Amino acid sequence: MDISKLNLNKSDKQVLIDFENYLIVILNLSKNSVSSYLNDVEKWLEYCSSNNFSALSAKTLDVQKFYQNVYGDKMAINSAVRSFSSLQNFYSFLQDNELAIENPLENMARPKKTTPLPSVLSYEEVDRLLKAPDLNSKFGIRDRAILETMYAAGLRVSETTSLKLDDLHLSMHLINVVGKGNVERIVPLNDEAIHFINLYFKEIRDKINKSNSNFVFLNYQGNGISRQSIWKLIKKYLQIAGIDKKVTPHTLRHSFATHLISNGADLRSVQELLGHQNVSTTQIYTHIANNLLLKVYNEAKPRK
Repeated sequence: MDISKLNLNKSDKQVLIDFENYLIVILNLSKNSVSSYLNDVEKWLEYCSSNNFSALSAKTLDVQKFYQNVYGDKMAINSAVRSFSSLQNFYSFLQDNELAIENPLENMARPKKTTPLPSVLSYEEVDRLLKAPDLNSKFGIRDRAILETMYAAGLRVSETTSLKLDDLHLSMHLINVVGKGNVERIVPLNDEAIHFINLYFKEIRDKINKSNSNFVFLNYQGNGISRQSIWKLIKKYLQIAGIDKKVTPHTLRHSFATHLISNGADLRSVQELLGHQNVSTTQIYTHIANNLLLKVYNEAKPRK
């Protein structure tokens, strides 16, 4: 940012220049973070100037009016969080340098980030997606086995691509999954997934495994399938299944967890199956499950 070209008076420009140095030298922020902070503070300084008061003597009410007048109800919560952080750092800098006595944000509640609920597929949509691969095509059986395994075990795409033969314990309906931080967990596998994994081994895998790979799911060349390939095949089968939603490979994992909770699974068990270190990460699926149940109720309630 070229501060010299901003529509600010000379003293405000100098304060902003000093604040920029503070962000770079003292806080050691990245270039993008510095730019974001400066943009937020610039808006605040312009507001102060246009309303004939100094940012150095601003009160809490001034800041509240600033957020209401400049951003109003249209301000995204994440932008509000960042803006609040920018002004907090700005006033910390001013107080450290004895340029301001008070911090007008001191008695204001910090905005809280909201975590958007992830997209999930309904039971019917999952069924359509899993049945989309053509089992008569060369790799349709493999793709069906991949989709069935990802949904049945709630696997991340990276966990799917790294799955090895030694991780399969199909006779016991279990697989060993290596998750984030190389943390291992044991996850049950249903009959449908096991059936298509065995069919894939019999009809496809042994014929293409020219390099004697230890990975379960292989590409056309007989090497371990990539994350990008799984993204592409899911996109392909979404179109075939006629599912018009924003879906990623992770959506199958979200759907797995949500459907478990909807069917009465307890939170701790789902946490273990997903490999979450903190149960608070898993709690988001209770909100999704409740929303789905409420939607079903509203659509089918006996008295409307």
